[in-house]
Amino acid sequence: MEVLRLSEHLAGHHFENRNEMFALFEREPELFRPRHDLGMRESRELLMRRWERLHELGYFKNTITSRNPEDHLRRIAMSETCEYLDHSLSVKMGVNYGLFGGAVAGLGTEEQRDYWLPKVERKEIIGCYGLSELGAGSNVRGIRTTATYDPGSRSFVLHTPTDGAQKYWIGGAAESACHCSVFAYLIVDRKRRGIHGFVVQIRDSIGGSPVHGVTIADCGDKWGLNGVDNGRIWFDRVKIPRSNMLMKLSQVSEDGHYTSIVQSENELFGRTLAPLTSGRVSIIFSALNEMKVGTSIAIPYAKSRQVFDKELMSVQTHRHRLLPYVCGTLVMNIVANPLKLRLYESGLVISKKFHVLSAGLKALSTWEMERCLQECREACGGQGMLSENRVGPLLSEFNVTTTFEGDNHVMVQQASKVVVSMYMEGLKQGEFSGDLDFLNREELPLQAEPNDMSFILELMRRRVRGLLPALVPTSGTREAAEKELVLFEEVGTAFCDLLIFESFEKELNDSAGLPCKDLLMKAGLIYGLSRIDRDSTFSRSGALSSDASWSVRRTYMKELDRFVESGMMDSAIEAFRVPDFLKAPICGDWLSHNAKARL
Repeated sequence: MEVLRLSEHLAGHHFENRNEMFALFEREPELFRPRHDLGMRESRELLMRRWERLHELGYFKNTITSRNPEDHLRRIAMSETCEYLDHSLSVKMGVNYGLFGGAVAGLGTEEQRDYWLPKVERKEIIGCYGLSELGAGSNVRGIRTTATYDPGSRSFVLHTPTDGAQKYWIGGAAESACHCSVFAYLIVDRKRRGIHGFVVQIRDSIGGSPVHGVTIADCGDKWGLNGVDNGRIWFDRVKIPRSNMLMKLSQVSEDGHYTSIVQSENELFGRTLAPLTSGRVSIIFSALNEMKVGTSIAIPYAKSRQVFDKELMSVQTHRHRLLPYVCGTLVMNIVANPLKLRLYESGLVISKKFHVLSAGLKALSTWEMERCLQECREACGGQGMLSENRVGPLLSEFNVTTTFEGDNHVMVQQASKVVVSMYMEGLKQGEFSGDLDFLNREELPLQAEPNDMSFILELMRRRVRGLLPALVPTSGTREAAEKELVLFEEVGTAFCDLLIFESFEKELNDSAGLPCKDLLMKAGLIYGLSRIDRDSTFSRSGALSSDASWSVRRTYMKELDRFVESGMMDSAIEAFRVPDFLKAPICGDWLSHNAKARL
């Protein structure tokens, strides 16, 4: 019963809706069983059939047009559930509902919301999100597409000036989307007014022909996520009505007068790209859910496999390879849940800390997921190479999360910029504040033992304390610090690690009735020790001596054994609640599955 409560807590919300969708998948296996044997064309066709079935059953009804946060969270729960089966399906629906729909909801006026969102919800149109460009990459401010207002025709003229300015990797654009939320530099009366959003029709209908002036090409076959028809878009002086500019923040009158409720172009840029914050939080859960799937396959297989007369899961190296990812999944899930719920609070203003934690957790969780699935693949030996055992295909499908909605290195560098600015301000004022206030206190000898969470937190703080002066000497500047990009990123990673573990401890202390608290505390300890054991910045920063590092290693190995022998590992896998039909043959009687009699 306690483990079931932990499952519900990890899901965070709409537990029954998730169960209902899992039941649909199991009830209709012809449509919803995992398929890893399809080419690009078949994958796209299957995705559209699956989406149409979910739409037909009303799973997303009132989740786009509603103003109730609970309805939006229901859509998120449905999307997360789909990821266990088909990442492409979740991504394509997310682009339509979350990014295209989110752009209209967040940047459009009430009238624009009322016009476009019902069409999205009823699937009368399929939308895509036209931000990224071939030449700009992660440098969003470097996009070149323009939208020039023409007062004579009361329209905007969208134009792609160079091939480098083509919209690239646009999910849904290659075949199906008929509308696109296009982001372009607005030009009014020959003055550039920053990046703004526009709703642009790119096809005459869903899956139809491109409209006049729009050229669309297919990005082609990928080594993952082939159900999503990523495309490229060029605009050749395409005219759109003035009413198609999303005008919640800024407006252009019929006679060409520009006004904005935003005070600066930097603020406009941040608020225009706000939908990406929810996208990044969604990606965190993509990573965590696939870590659940990977370990829920690799660990039961290891428990059933005998190697040299030993159960594979009893071997120390196997525990060392897999268990940190089980524990890391629990830790990051506990930290990420409140982030997601806060996104849908009324009138939420994204704080710097929220941005740093969401960006940092997006980077660290997807990198962990990539390592986790690779380790699970190898831990399953040759069986891990079979597509039916899922781990390899999942690695291909989800690898993209490390670069989309923000390249992970850029995400960490954003955290670095914030912490370096805070540090510089503290040096200037003679006192540190906020998340760096611990720098005001004298560093005392370590008191806690490595088997205590206070030890983990103290080492995390000591690492930040040691790395910042190495990056930013007292007389330094942020610009000079940014030239040392490797160390710059290490500072950002250290700061994000600290925020994650502080947030984890806060959730454990503040959440009344938190289920399986002993399991979660042990997971936090093991994951913290694993981060310390594998990262050389703890020693280079002076946070950890050589003797202490050996103490960490010995404690770490003992805690891994206790995690298994206490039954906590089994409880954690049970709490991940991956349905049997979404696991793999090697999770069951793999000998019978491979028997000659089945030929």
